[in-house]
Amino acid sequence: GLKMNLLKLWFSIFVVGLVFYPLTSSIFKRFNDKGWIFSKIIGIAVTSWTVWFLSYMKILEYTQANSYIVIFIYAIANLGILIFKNRNNLKDIKQGKETIKTCFKKIDLKLVKNILIMELIFILCFAFWGYIKGFNQEINNSTEQFMDYGFMNATMNTKNMPPEDIWYSGESINYYYFGQYISGFMCKISSLTASEGYNCIIVFIFACSFVLPFSIGYNLFNHKFDNKNKKLGKLLPIIVATFIAISASLGGSLHYPIYKWFSPEKDKYSYTQETRYIGIEKDSKDKTATEVPAYSSLVGDLHAHYIDLFLTLTCVALLSQYFLDERKDKYKKISFYALVFLLGLFLGIQKMSNFWDFPIYIVIISLVIIIKDLICGKFSKDKLLTTILVLVGILFIEELITLPFTKDLIISSTKVLFTGICSPFYKMLIKWGIPGLCIISFFVIFFVKFKKSKEKFKEYLNNNLSDLFIIIIGICALGLVIMPEIVYLKDIYGDDYKRFNTVFKLTYQAYILFSISTSYILCKLMISKNKYISYISLIILFIYITTFGYGVNAIFEVTKNRQSSEINAENTEKYIKNTLPDDYEAIKWIRENIDRESVILESTKYGNSYTTSARISSFTGNPTVLGWSSHEWLWRCDKDYKMPKDIEIRTSNVNTIYTTTDLAQVKLLIDKYNISYIYIGSLEYSTYSNINVNFLTSLGQTVYNNNSTYLIKVK
Repeated sequence: GLKMNLLKLWFSIFVVGLVFYPLTSSIFKRFNDKGWIFSKIIGIAVTSWTVWFLSYMKILEYTQANSYIVIFIYAIANLGILIFKNRNNLKDIKQGKETIKTCFKKIDLKLVKNILIMELIFILCFAFWGYIKGFNQEINNSTEQFMDYGFMNATMNTKNMPPEDIWYSGESINYYYFGQYISGFMCKISSLTASEGYNCIIVFIFACSFVLPFSIGYNLFNHKFDNKNKKLGKLLPIIVATFIAISASLGGSLHYPIYKWFSPEKDKYSYTQETRYIGIEKDSKDKTATEVPAYSSLVGDLHAHYIDLFLTLTCVALLSQYFLDERKDKYKKISFYALVFLLGLFLGIQKMSNFWDFPIYIVIISLVIIIKDLICGKFSKDKLLTTILVLVGILFIEELITLPFTKDLIISSTKVLFTGICSPFYKMLIKWGIPGLCIISFFVIFFVKFKKSKEKFKEYLNNNLSDLFIIIIGICALGLVIMPEIVYLKDIYGDDYKRFNTVFKLTYQAYILFSISTSYILCKLMISKNKYISYISLIILFIYITTFGYGVNAIFEVTKNRQSSEINAENTEKYIKNTLPDDYEAIKWIRENIDRESVILESTKYGNSYTTSARISSFTGNPTVLGWSSHEWLWRCDKDYKMPKDIEIRTSNVNTIYTTTDLAQVKLLIDKYNISYIYIGSLEYSTYSNINVNFLTSLGQTVYNNNSTYLIKVK
C-alpha cells in the first residue's frame, strides 16, 4: 500500500485538484471526466505561482500557513464558480420547485464513474512507482541530483522570492528554478521536508507521465463506429490511450529491441545506452543525449526538463480542448477566456521551469490556434483579428506572470549557429524512424483526401478533427528532431559537446509529442477501410509495441539484486551518509540548529561539478560562497562564453580563507561574502593540504565538533 510520505503527497494534491475542479470542468467540456486529472496540475500551477508572486512582492512570506490561505481563497472562488454553474437548480430549490434530493438525482453518474476510474489509474501508477522508486532512492553526484536537491532546499527555506543561490552567495539563482520551487511547494503543503518529498515528487511525475497522456489519447480518439461495432467503439479508445500512456511513461525506441535482442553484445545491454546512442562512441566528435521520461523517472533527477513534463502535457491537453471545441459562440463564453488565460499561465510557468520549452510551445500554441481558427473555418477579417487577439492575449499573460522572474534572470546562451555536423542517418532511423514514418504517411493520406474531393474532405474533417490536431503536434515533433541537425544554441561546452543540450532539450519534447501521435495514427490507420493500409499499420504497431519493453527492462535492471524500502529522509540521503558519514552527521545538526539563510563556507575548486563538493549547501539549502563552478559558469558566463572573473576570484578567496593566517585579510573576505559559519570536514582537508585548523577555530566559536569535523561561528 501507499506509505505515509506518499500518502501525504497524494492527499494534498487530491485536495488541490478537488478545489480547482469547478474551474477545470468548465474548460474541459470535451473530456469524458471533464478534466478531473488535469485539475490537479492546474491547481498546483495556479496556487504555486500565486504564492511565489506574493512572496516576491513581499506581500506574504512563503510559509506553509500562507500557502494554505491561498488555497483556501481559491477554494472560495471555485465554490463561486460551482454555485454560478448550478444557479438554476438553486433557484428552483429556493422557489420550492425542486428539493435537494431531486437535485442530487440529476448528478451525472457516468461522469462520476469516469472520475473514479481516472483517479484509480492515477493511484495505481502512483503506488506502483512508489514501490519501484524504493529500490533506488539515493541522491548522488553522478548526475545533477545535488543541484536539483539543493535548489529544492533553497526554495523551501526562503521566506521571499527569489531564493538566494546556494552556490553563489549574495546573488539570486540565475536559472529557471521554478520547477524545483513547484516540487518544494508540493512538499510544503504536504508537510514533507525536502528529504522526505524529493522521491515522492518523482513518483508523482511518473504517475502524471502515464495518466495525463492516457486522458489526452482517450479523448482525442473519438472515431465514429457503426452500430455493429459498438464494442469496438468502446474498446479501441481505451487501447489507444493505453498505448499512448505506456509509450510516454515507459517507452523507448527501436534501439531497445535491436540492441537488447539481436546485438552480438546483447548481454552487455544497459538502459542507459539508448540516451547516448548518438555519439556514445569514445572517439565521436558529436556527443549528444536523447533522454526519455522512463530514463528520467529511474535516474531520479528532479531536473528542469523532467519536472516540466506534467506542465507540457497539460498544455497539450488545453490545446486539444481549444482545437476540438466546436461551439460557435465560444468567444462569448467565460470558460473560453479562462482557457486562454491558462494557456498563457502554463506557457509562462514553462518558461520559468525549463526555458527551452518556452519557444517550443510558442510555436505549437500558435500553429494550433491559427489552423483551428483560420484554416478549419471560413477565412474572414473578423476571424483574423480574433485569432491575433487570442495569440497576443496569451503572450501578454505569459509576459505579465513571468515579469518578476525574467527581470532577475540573465540568459547567456543566445547565439544560434549552424551545426556543420549531422547524426548518422541509420541512427536517426532507429531513434525516430517509426514516429517519422507514421507522421509523414498520415499527412500524405490526409492531403490525398483533401485533393480528391474538398466537399468529402470537409465532411471527413468534421467527424475527425482530432486527426488534424495529431498531424500538427506530429509535424512539430518532426521539426524538433530535424532542427538540431541544422542549428544549435551555443553554450560553454567544447566542439564535441556543442549541440549536446540542444539535441537533449528539443528531442525530449519531440518524444513526448511522438508518444501521443504515433499510437493514435497506427490505431487509426489499422481500422482503415483499405485492407493494405490496415495490415501494414498492424505490422508497424506490433514493431512499435516492442519499444515499450525499454522501461520494463530498465526496471528489472535497476531493481535487480536490490530490496525496496520505504521512501523517507534516511533512504533519500543514504549515499551521502555512506560516503561521507561525518559530513552527514554535521548536515543533520546544521538543519536543526542553524538559520537557513546563514552563509556557510565550504571548500571549492575549479571544475568541481559532478563531485561531492558543495554537499553542505546542497543538503541543507544554506548558501555557500561558491559551489559547482562549472554550473555557475554556464549560468553566468559572459557574451564570449568565458568563465566570469568573479568565479575565479571567489575560488581564490575561499582558498585564501582556508589556508592563510592573515587575520585582516580573512576578516575582509568574511565581511565581503557575509559568511556566518566556516565548515571544516573531510573534503576541506583533502582540498587544502595546508589548511590551518587552529587559525580558523580562533576566528569565532566552535559550535560543532565531531571526529575532526568543525563548524565555526565567526565573530
